[in-house]
Amino acid sequence: MTPKEKANELIDNFELIERSEVWEDSINLFEAKQFAFICVGEIIEALGSNRIIYGSEYRNDETDYWETVKEEINKL
Repeated sequence: MTPKEKANELIDNFELIERSEVWEDSINLFEAKQFAFICVGEIIEALGSNRIIYGSEYRNDETDYWETVKEEINKL
């Protein structure tokens, strides 16, 4: 999946979440983007701890992908 496709998938998934049974509206695009940024940030942080296990080359490839996902989220 390309970073752009992953960014769209994350945003689409968060926009479908309802706040509560009291609220009938779904999360708006701004909020969905914020949630997606948090998720991607957590993934990048976790990859940083994997560097010790897998080596820096693995981390750089994966981190580059997720950094690009963040850029694509920002463009939405």
